[in-house]
Amino acid sequence: YAFENGYLDWHDMTITDDNHYLLFGYNTYYLDLSSMGGNTTNETGKVLRIIEIDENENIIFNWSALSYMNIYDYTDVPFYNDRFLWMHVNSIDIDFDNNLLISNRRSSEIIKINKSTGEVMWVFSGPRNEFLIQGDSYNGVSDQHDARRLENGNILIFDNGNNHNPPQLRVVEYSLNEVNKTAQLVWEFHNPYNHTAIAQGSVQRLPNNNTLINWGTIQDQDGTDLGASVMEVTQNSEIVLELNFPNNRIYKARKDNWEFDISLLTGDLSLDNQLNVLDIVSLVNII
Repeated sequence: YAFENGYLDWHDMTITDDNHYLLFGYNTYYLDLSSMGGNTTNETGKVLRIIEIDENENIIFNWSALSYMNIYDYTDVPFYNDRFLWMHVNSIDIDFDNNLLISNRRSSEIIKINKSTGEVMWVFSGPRNEFLIQGDSYNGVSDQHDARRLENGNILIFDNGNNHNPPQLRVVEYSLNEVNKTAQLVWEFHNPYNHTAIAQGSVQRLPNNNTLINWGTIQDQDGTDLGASVMEVTQNSEIVLELNFPNNRIYKARKDNWEFDISLLTGDLSLDNQLNVLDIVSLVNII
């Protein structure tokens, strides 16, 4: 699917229960931001657009940040650049009430959007945080990834923590009271080696209540590249699985009971459980 005047983003997508596709991307606009210290023709290449399409690519939901959010509230964005990026969204989730949760890494915020009206319901963390955050000395997340609603009603987030003082790479779980706008930190797990993650990362709560963590683009304290690391931990912070990939990058890791119906017959490139001319054609096309 192609966005008009923009592009589809690869960071995340969701397939709904009725087999619709929830996607997001960005449009490019020229805006007059002279009142914010910018120019009259600033180019922003990242105006968020969220769409839902059915199996026939009919648009069911079409949402633009310019229609429902005030870009002038984002004083942490460098408007003074001739070209700047307003948002950097890296996850989208359908909430328990069928509304949307998005993670905007650019401003360290989680945004809830009403899927019926398009209105922003609340913002958690970052400069526009609306919640009283309790039990968390870092007062929210920084440069986060993978914000997900859990079955217990809490929200689980991978916190890259790049702008915490000092930087703190961790996973956090908050209990949010969306009426009174309070957020209680109920569980966290810090990287046990005091590594940092300048990018990427993901987190998944497993059926056994353990947590699968992909630590992202990890570095040592001296900036040494350490590749990738995936870890499973219990609620008591016991490490029960640790996988290291020194020469790799992992954007997102998931654990499940995967089932694959794939031929294991040597040379069966067409995956039809036979060795025939189709395999030769497949080989020629690959070469």
